[in-house]
Amino acid sequence: MTYQPTPGPADAAPPYAPRVVRPPLTARAKRGAALGEAIGFPLLTLGYALVAIPIALAVIIAFFALIVRTASGSASSANAGFEQFISGIDLARWIVPVVVSALVGIMLMVASIVLSGRVLRAHDVRRPWAVTWAVAWAGAGIAVVGWLSWWWMAHAMRPVPAVAPGPGTPPPVPGA
Repeated sequence: MTYQPTPGPADAAPPYAPRVVRPPLTARAKRGAALGEAIGFPLLTLGYALVAIPIALAVIIAFFALIVRTASGSASSANAGFEQFISGIDLARWIVPVVVSALVGIMLMVASIVLSGRVLRAHDVRRPWAVTWAVAWAGAGIAVVGWLSWWWMAHAMRPVPAVAPGPGTPPPVPGA
């Protein structure tokens, strides 16, 4: 039988690292998160709509064009009125407005990202671009959800205190 020493303090597993409590957002960072949302979320939503609606219309028009092309090969005259209506639509005059709408939508989305990042940076939010991109990807929803997303990301990425308080030590008071 092999000798096994009894576990002692030297062999004990180290305790898990205590959770570092981050200080709350400053009033300035809260205002920045709200302002970043107020500017960025509507622009991002409008830009997304201006890009998505033309794409959806193009898919619908292509679907109906396929139906007309398929139906026009049949000998049935039951759908002649529908075929004439669809065939009579001049798609060429819709190309420029659809492309312009999509380009304006893309520019609005880029502007919302840039403005939100700059507003957050100006209000001393830690990692403003990370907050902006996280919210841009996760911020689909109503305005309240958008505001909560900006606040949540700014809150989640606030700075860690320089010295973690020990057990029984009260957390530092901001501005003191």
